[in-house]
Amino acid sequence: ERLIQYATENLVTEILIHPQTNTLLQCIRNLLASFTKHRHIIHAGYTFSENGSWILQ
Repeated sequence: ERLIQYATENLVTEILIHPQTNTLLQCIRNLLASFTKHRHIIHAGYTFSENGSWILQ
């Protein structure tokens, strides 16, 4: 698991590399609570080919 975060008053970006479930949930909570205009979560990890769902650790 690796987490890279970048934030300014206009942008919040969280990059999750092979995240654990609890890390993803915390990042989503933080992002939804943010008052910035632009919010992004970038997932870099495995997915299921049938439906694109993320595989979490």
